[in-house]
Amino acid sequence: MKTNTTDQNLWDIAKAGLGGKYIALNAYVRKAEHSQIHELSFDLKNLEKEHNSTKTSKLKQKEANNGYGSRRQWCVECSKMSSKKK
Repeated sequence: MKTNTTDQNLWDIAKAGLGGKYIALNAYVRKAEHSQIHELSFDLKNLEKEHNSTKTSKLKQKEANNGYGSRRQWCVECSKMSSKKK
């Protein structure tokens, strides 16, 4: 009878120890996931800002060139139009 009680006590101690390890490991994984999500969100926000600023500067450049990609292209188009008018 004494052996059965000792075995039960050992089992209860092992369950408590393993349960604590499981809880600690689960908390660590959640914290790591949360940190990674936060970091990726921050990177995404910065990339969106960079994309929007690049997009805005390209639009401004296009407006400055009257919709043409470069000044040379604009000159070529102007010469084509003037030759058609003649």
